[in-house]
Amino acid sequence: MMRTADQRIRILELYAGIGGMRFGLEGYVSRIQQDDGSTRRSPAAISVTAVDISPHAKEVYDYNFPGEHSKNVDVRALRDEEFDVWLLTMSPPCQPFTRNGNGRDVLDFRCESFLHILERLERLDRVPQHIVMENVQGFETSDAHSRFIAVMRKRGYMLTEYLLNPVDFGYPNSRLRYYLTGKLVIPGHAAAPEYFGPYQPLMERTLRSTGNSSPRKTLQEYLLDGQPWGNPEVNLQASFAVPIETCEKYLMVMDVKHPESDTTNCFTSNYGRYLKGAGSVFCPLSEQEFEVLCRKYVAADTTEERRTCVAAMKLRYFTPVEVALLMGFPNSFRFPAHMTNKVCWRLVGNSLNVKIISVLLKELLILS
Repeated sequence: MMRTADQRIRILELYAGIGGMRFGLEGYVSRIQQDDGSTRRSPAAISVTAVDISPHAKEVYDYNFPGEHSKNVDVRALRDEEFDVWLLTMSPPCQPFTRNGNGRDVLDFRCESFLHILERLERLDRVPQHIVMENVQGFETSDAHSRFIAVMRKRGYMLTEYLLNPVDFGYPNSRLRYYLTGKLVIPGHAAAPEYFGPYQPLMERTLRSTGNSSPRKTLQEYLLDGQPWGNPEVNLQASFAVPIETCEKYLMVMDVKHPESDTTNCFTSNYGRYLKGAGSVFCPLSEQEFEVLCRKYVAADTTEERRTCVAAMKLRYFTPVEVALLMGFPNSFRFPAHMTNKVCWRLVGNSLNVKIISVLLKELLILS
């Protein structure tokens, strides 16, 4: 394992965001094997450098991991020796590989920092021993992906790729994403591609075969109302209500979920700004009660009658912390109190599922 002078394992988090990768590591850190084969490991044995260009993301990261070494810089500003680590995690900008981001791939300026990392990894004398990467579905068909795989194979990494969805891990949230894990097995070997044989294209995989599939939970378990970690002084219905005028305009295209629902749509960085395609909204009524009100709404003859129906639905946004919980963050996770909901939704919408990262680390490191 890569150690610092004080015998700590070195980890580099690129595009660290609000700490999704780090929380995933925390979920597995006690089981990382030492060189002597024991499984005892304390968080103090981990030396993490977290890097993100967003000052808001860094602030949230620092709030949840006080005292850690985090940097608010462009990843291109890092020194070569900072890549000499035991584990490198990264979640590069996804916009170059999405339809909403125009899918410009390597031609998108937001892909430049990732391409720089590839160039760096290709020429470095010492590269990370392990790599975990996350991105949107669609990355696997991009030119950036082809370049990434080529560099990883050239440097001697054994790779596994996945398309994974939190719903397969028991979470009531759909967020299909691309993941890659890499283990350095033949450092510096120029014949690595021949050693591994022909590249096998990505297949959609889950980790059910390893016993990680779980019965899907309902939303009730992730709502802050009545939970011991919630704030009883905050009236969620009043603070996060969807305005009646907005409901009237978008009711027919909203994805409305209920306490008994066992899934939600993917929450994006536009949640709270847009209702269509940005994530689900919550209704405390049962699905049957909501459907009755919808029928009354459609049959209503006046604006006042329609508004009465909408008001009775009690629709609200999921809070930023609830969204984080649906993405596998621990109950202890919090945003700084002064941070606006708009900023918090944007940050968590750019994050990832913590549980999946924890499982992937188990798959990657169990043979280390």
